[in-house]
Parts: sequence; C-alpha cells; structure tokens
Amino acid sequence: GYPGIDYPTYSTIPETSFTCKNQRYKGFFGDPETSCQVWHYCDLNGGQASFLCPNGTIFSQVGLTCDWWFNVRCSSTPQLYVLNERLYK
Repeated sequence: GYPGIDYPTYSTIPETSFTCKNQRYKGFFGDPETSCQVWHYCDLNGGQASFLCPNGTIFSQVGLTCDWWFNVRCSSTPQLYVLNERLYK
C-alpha cells in the first residue's frame, strides 16, 4: 500500500470531534476522522485518553487492537461501537 493514500501516517494525535460524552458505552473507540489510526479509551469515570496506532496499522473495533490497514474497514467502525457493551457485563 501507499502511505497517506491507503493508510494514514500521523506522527501525533490530531484534534477531532470525538468525545466520550457522546458515546453510549464505555470502552475503546476507533476514530474515523483519522481513518482509524487514532483510538480513544472512555473510562468508567468519564475520562478520555487517546492513542495513536503505528504507521501502517489502524484500530480494529472488532479486535480492540491496532491491526494492519488492509485487515480493517474503518468505514464500519462507528456501527461496531456497540461491541464495547460486552466489556462491562
């Protein structure tokens, strides 16, 4: 693949509109505004922490880990946020 075309190559976490306040569940969330290279953790106390996957990888909402860009469909990430429900049962 081609860096910056097939997958993002951020070196720092950019500002996005993601906020834990808008999420129904606590847990892990890939950020589509960064083509899922950035992911956020929303904790049980309302805190938010953001992380950057290494170049060539993006956040897999199914596996809750960074995976090779060709293994993940970032466009379906928001529909998979509900998978966080299983974490705190």
